[in-house]
Amino acid sequence: MFEDDDASMGEEQLDDKKDALQKYEDMIKSRVDLFFDVDALGLIIDAYFENNKYQQALDACNYALKLHPSQHEFILRQAGLLNKMGNDKGAFDTLLAYEKINPHNADLYLIRANIYLAQNEFTNAIDNYLLAIKFTDDPAPIYHDLAFAYADSSDFNSAIKYIKMFLQSGWQDTLAYDQLINWLVITGRLESETSFFQNQIDNDPYNDAAWLAFGMVSKELKMYEKALHAFEYCLLIANDNIQGYLEQGDVYFILEQYEAAIKSYENSLTYFPGNAVTYYNIGECYERLNDFTKAREHYTRAIRLYPDLAAAWYSIGMVLSYQEKAYEAIHYLKKSVELEPGNAEFWFALADCESTLGHFNEAIACYENVIDLEPDNEDIYAEYALFLFEHNQIKDAIETIQMGIKTLPQNAEHYYYAACFLYSDGKLQMAYEEFEQGLIKNFNDHKIIFEVLPPLQNDYRIIELISRYSDNQI
Repeated sequence: MFEDDDASMGEEQLDDKKDALQKYEDMIKSRVDLFFDVDALGLIIDAYFENNKYQQALDACNYALKLHPSQHEFILRQAGLLNKMGNDKGAFDTLLAYEKINPHNADLYLIRANIYLAQNEFTNAIDNYLLAIKFTDDPAPIYHDLAFAYADSSDFNSAIKYIKMFLQSGWQDTLAYDQLINWLVITGRLESETSFFQNQIDNDPYNDAAWLAFGMVSKELKMYEKALHAFEYCLLIANDNIQGYLEQGDVYFILEQYEAAIKSYENSLTYFPGNAVTYYNIGECYERLNDFTKAREHYTRAIRLYPDLAAAWYSIGMVLSYQEKAYEAIHYLKKSVELEPGNAEFWFALADCESTLGHFNEAIACYENVIDLEPDNEDIYAEYALFLFEHNQIKDAIETIQMGIKTLPQNAEHYYYAACFLYSDGKLQMAYEEFEQGLIKNFNDHKIIFEVLPPLQNDYRIIELISRYSDNQI
């Protein structure tokens, strides 16, 4: 109903718009009414609309109806503008007046549907989209909007139905395919709907968006070779498809083909050189290849482009930790938790770094944060308790590992660590009982106790328990 921009207009049309707007604004200044034809008034309204000058656009609509009262399309424009200005009652009243004149205009129902949608009245919005479909020769765009209305109301099966109808009409819309995949995942229908994506390709083999979607579905279903094949075709059709390169790189990364992943990510940078996440992904590849210099280089470039990318700060900290440069690493790890304080993984890494540097109280605070944020973390209780144990805080170590046993009773390692700490605290019978529980849950992990307390290799009761449960493993 409104032109959103000048991209589709030729130079002559742009000149007409400028001339009409200039004439109209001169008229307002002179306060002398002038005549404009319908097309010129439409251009004037569009010009104001494009620049978010909704009140001026509405005034132009009113003037248009004054000059051309039989041109009822301007009433629809009034309604749309009132909606944009937040005057829903005025918009509804205007639409009601228009409906009495022409109840068979699709735009009438589209505007009304959009108002209802903004008010989260999804049923009314959907009803009006369905009415709009009845009165249009091109229902495809309405299928698109209807699909999202159904999704907003959590009716994902209906959303799937209409977004598929939209895509089957010939639209090559990557975002629509992305949403379809998302809704299929939510409803558990992805695997059963793969034929839809295959049919899209069969019906339009040069549809790069369909090939991209088929690759994404294959990737989601862990059919990685098929995914790579699809992305290759997508990029043959459109070698500037940025998402195609990124998805291809992600699959190569999953397959641990890091050199190939780097190449795909770098290809995407040809068309989108300012993508911080892509530099981060390349850094991850180099990190996996143990090329820490290039990893840091790419993480740093990511930060330069997007200073708030917490994962890049964290990754530099981890690389420095691998290189045993804890004094440098801690700066980056602290920055990562500053940017993303709810990330337990970042706090865990910072705890380890503080521990390495001998910062006892700081490490404790970090470990406690991990437990608060992620109490089901399989590693935190053992590592935190071992840290306390190594600093002669045996009772605190016992308390921490027992908290782990209570939270994650199936984790055998916790029982082995508990046995060590209790043994060191002189509680031998309790230590043997915890050790036996560990053997019951996972016999193969029992050597943990010898790593923590080597003298236990000579403890008769420990040896007897191992022997007993060893026989049960045969």
